Amino acid sequence: MSDVDVFVGSPAPKKGTRKPFGRALLMLAFATAIAAVCATAVFGFVFYADFLTGAAGSVVHVMFRHSALAIIAAASPIFAALLVGYGYMSRGMRRRAGYARRRVLRATQGIDPGTSATYR
Repeated sequence: MSDVDVFVGSPAPKKGTRKPFGRALLMLAFATAIAAVCATAVFGFVFYADFLTGAAGSVVHVMFRHSALAIIAAASPIFAALLVGYGYMSRGMRRRAGYARRRVLRATQGIDPGTSATYR
């Protein structure tokens, strides 16, 4: 047997971990309250906006007459999401190509690519 004491158990929680969590919770509650007020205001405006009935009716009649416009309006969020995804994809491809270029340059210069902090 050795005379070395062995600590078995979980380490004590860090002292500073509760303050950021409480601050984040407070910020989340504040943002939720602002969103609830805005949603209530929009709902109230639409609920009591009788003057929009004529304009909404004319928009509906145009959409029923021209079904292609209705299809484009319904599909536009999908197209927007695809466009954003395409942007992220091209950015990732450029980044990976840059990593590959750096790896080739380091290999031709005889530098181990694992020693650099900028290499992934």
